[in-house]
Amino acid sequence: MTNPTIQTQLKALAEKREQAQRDEDWYLSISLLTEEIHFAEEHEMGEGLDECYFMLGQAHEALGQGEEAYIAYAKSFSRNPQHSPLLERLAEFSYARGEWENTVRIIDSLLDGPSEPPTTISDIDSRITLRLKRIMAILHLAQIAAALGRMKEMILPQGSPFYASQNAWLEVAELWASIPLELTLLRKLDRESRRSLIDEVRELLVLRPENQDALHILSALEQEDEEEEPASDLNDETIRMELERTAEITTEITEEMRNANLFEGTDSEGKADS
Repeated sequence: MTNPTIQTQLKALAEKREQAQRDEDWYLSISLLTEEIHFAEEHEMGEGLDECYFMLGQAHEALGQGEEAYIAYAKSFSRNPQHSPLLERLAEFSYARGEWENTVRIIDSLLDGPSEPPTTISDIDSRITLRLKRIMAILHLAQIAAALGRMKEMILPQGSPFYASQNAWLEVAELWASIPLELTLLRKLDRESRRSLIDEVRELLVLRPENQDALHILSALEQEDEEEEPASDLNDETIRMELERTAEITTEITEEMRNANLFEGTDSEGKADS
């Protein structure tokens, strides 16, 4: 049973924090929330910590402190992974950070979890925005896979003189795939996957026919394969040069690490320890 004095102290902290939140004094809110969290953890009072970390994330976000907000949200998630408002914020952050697999997983969890059907226009728009972000994250992943395949088609048969690591290939593929709705890459998407995404976007347009993001995605997905491929900001020669540059950097970094003896189990010349 928790000591009544400790409960009183924690309640007093919470009341000060609530007042700071009402005043939108985010610096004070962060200070008080941090103190509240430390106090609760010190006295092994775990209940409500997920909400404290969530509010801490909101306060950091209000001050434009994105990285601190993300860390606080992640700590809240570790204590309560079913909190819908938290999942919505994590989905936004994951999308903005280009963490496409995380974005899909989090939004799937939100959409599959228990929730009331959207009733207001605001709720419907929020749900549509989530689903569009999920579609775009899926397309980013598909574009990365397509870029890797396309690069190997362009480079490997020509007997490239360098040996790039998988990370070097991936870095260039991600650079190419970062172009939103790159038609050259979208055409590499298999028809079944493309048709499934087209159907999903059309479902959203039934709800909001004027949604420009949905219309733009639909237009890109419905481009016919036989159309002339558009010129990309990254043409074949640019991609080859970028991959070579990345491979050279990878080699330089690897060599620097080896010279500094940063590889476990190797000596300064890169030989395995006996």
